[in-house]
Amino acid sequence: MTVIAGTGEPDNLDGINHEETFNRQQGKAIDKSGNIYVADRGNNKIREILINGTVITIVGNGAFG
Repeated sequence: MTVIAGTGEPDNLDGINHEETFNRQQGKAIDKSGNIYVADRGNNKIREILINGTVITIVGNGAFG
């Protein structure tokens, strides 16, 4: 197993080079370009891990609903 993103600590930070954080990742998907999409359930967001390792929020502002 290889860690591709995240510090392992539950939080809500976008970033690069393992400085980003997630909170209860649930679903994951990959597109044809190699980008990974993560349902960050604890933060109520959809996050994208770009092929260069950068994590960005693409949907959600952290609020439930």
